[in-house]
Amino acid sequence: DMPVTQSLRAVLDAAPRTCATILAGPGSKPWNQITFQHHWRKATLAAGCDGLHFHDLRGTTCTTLSEAGCTPQEIAAVLGWTVQT
Repeated sequence: DMPVTQSLRAVLDAAPRTCATILAGPGSKPWNQITFQHHWRKATLAAGCDGLHFHDLRGTTCTTLSEAGCTPQEIAAVLGWTVQT
């Protein structure tokens, strides 16, 4: 279990419970790396976030988890980090 924001909880609760490919193109074929990079670039430009990299989401995730009330230990566990004491 992992704490989530209220807005994410609403999205997750509304989503159908299925086991399927998350990112797919025409014909439900899974995306390969090049296809993902193309769509990622298109989305970041459309959002006005030129220069944003996929791995930048880790920092955003850290911030979001903290705002949702996660402890540093919980955040570290989710992200595969260690906590310095």
